[in-house]
Amino acid sequence: MAKDVADDEGKEKKGSWGKVLLLTLNLLLFLAGVGFFLLTKFGLLSTNMLSATAQEGGEPVVEQPVAPKPAVARVRHPDNLVPFSLRPFTVNLNDPKRERYLRINLTADVWGEEAQQDLESRLPEIRNRLIFLLTSKSFTDINTVEGKYQLQEEIKKQINEAVGWDAVKEVYFTEFIVQ
Repeated sequence: MAKDVADDEGKEKKGSWGKVLLLTLNLLLFLAGVGFFLLTKFGLLSTNMLSATAQEGGEPVVEQPVAPKPAVARVRHPDNLVPFSLRPFTVNLNDPKRERYLRINLTADVWGEEAQQDLESRLPEIRNRLIFLLTSKSFTDINTVEGKYQLQEEIKKQINEAVGWDAVKEVYFTEFIVQ
């Protein structure tokens, strides 16, 4: 009986070391994956730094990172986002069965002050485009969540077409009432 107890303790020790080893390996793999993700996500590793060619001595040579080209287009960086609010819209919906109207208030994230100035200079055209877009919609077009997302994309497209470049990153509804 004492022998059986000693055998059981030996099995537990062997099994526990295996579990510890397996857990440690899993943790190391997880940390390596997280480290690689963080390095690539935040630009610490780039494809230029990862590519290496063999030299005569067999040692790899890491290429120097290429300097970024000067920005010809407008700068689009998340830190440059500026909110741009439009006055509320109240329009009749295109619904032949019932008279319905839509009251909508919009705010957009735009790419910096230059985009904000472009939108302000084209504001009459933007409002005109959006009025035509909104009055072409029926209640069934905008009643669902998918319909509202579709409307957001269409509004974004109309604003960007009015200013001539992708000045708007995202459009948000701050008020959406259908009656």
